[in-house]
Amino acid sequence: MSQSIRRKCIRVLLSILFALALMEIVLAWTDPLGVRYIYQFTFMANYYTGPAEQYRLAPGVYQMGAWVATVNADYARAVPNSGVGCRIAFFGDSLTWGWGVNDADTFVNQLARRWPDSELLNAGQTGYNATQV
Repeated sequence: MSQSIRRKCIRVLLSILFALALMEIVLAWTDPLGVRYIYQFTFMANYYTGPAEQYRLAPGVYQMGAWVATVNADYARAVPNSGVGCRIAFFGDSLTWGWGVNDADTFVNQLARRWPDSELLNAGQTGYNATQV
C-alpha cells in the first residue's frame, strides 16, 4: 500500500470518527427522542452509592425523565398486577428490571397480567451482569 493511499484511509477514518462524535454530541444536546442521556448518567451517579449496593436503588418512587420506577421495601421493582398463587422470581439485569419503561410496562408485569393466579417478583437490578454473579 502506498503512502498516499494510507494517508487517504487515515483521513477517511478520522472523518468518520469526527462525524460520529459530533452526531453523538448533537443528539445528546437536542435529544429528539426524549431519552435524556445526560440526566440518566447523572441519576445513576447520584443514586448508586457504593460497591456493595452499586446496582441497587433504595425503596421509593423515581421519576426518570419520561418514565417512573417504583422500588419496593424488598429492593424489587414493583409489580402492581401480581396475584397470590405460586411465586415466580425473575433475576437479571436492567432488561429484567425494566430500565426505560414504567412499572406497568416491564415484561414481568406483562406476564403478571397473563398469569393472574401467580405472584411475580421482579428482582432484576440495573447494571447487573456476570461480574456481579
